[in-house]
Amino acid sequence: AVIAAAAVVTIAFHYLALDLPIGPSSATLHTTQDDDDKGGVQLLMAIGSGRSHPQEQLEQLWRLGVELFGAPKLRSIVRRSRRHPLAAGLWIFGPDGDQGIAAVIAEMGKDMYGIRELEAGPQHVYVDIGCHVGAPALLAGRLYNQTRIVSVEPSPLNYFYIHWNMIENGLGHAVGDRIKVLNRAVADTSSSIVRVSTFPLATTSSGSFKDERQFLLAFDSDIATITLGDVLHQ
Repeated sequence: AVIAAAAVVTIAFHYLALDLPIGPSSATLHTTQDDDDKGGVQLLMAIGSGRSHPQEQLEQLWRLGVELFGAPKLRSIVRRSRRHPLAAGLWIFGPDGDQGIAAVIAEMGKDMYGIRELEAGPQHVYVDIGCHVGAPALLAGRLYNQTRIVSVEPSPLNYFYIHWNMIENGLGHAVGDRIKVLNRAVADTSSSIVRVSTFPLATTSSGSFKDERQFLLAFDSDIATITLGDVLHQ
């Protein structure tokens, strides 16, 4: 059985490669990467709650962010992040000043998606299309620890926060196993490319936000598409 939660019917998977400069030896590059990972993990921990998280998960998160944005932009993103209380002892990271986070927290407080009423079990798959920064998937993952979860989100920024929020709430180990997170845009065909705009100050990209400042720091990304049918086969 499939349990679906839809916010925005768009999704995305980003094919990325980290280009390394020609010149330094592989040993030098490896050392530089290790140092950068350590510095990145320290920054994530400084911004975070101070909770102890597996070093390997934080290193993987940092490398994901570097692939998505490059190290300089990633450092800026992390420094501008803020941790928010959600529900049921959960916390979510998002951009500081984001107008979308408050709306999501309010929705989750009212259980507008009916997640607490699902009674999901190991035979179910919870599908969240337009996962934002992962709040519904986090709650479903916490309440139903045997249910498979598939989260689809087109914005690379939100995609990064989903991974960070999974780690922050003790679900990092399940990502790639029980929990799948796809950075794709849902469309009528798979593997096409669409341009997706990200607004760090309005991550839900909701038409209810009229403040023109929400467009500050906006950036575009080319995202691969996926059909709903292919999502359901994950």
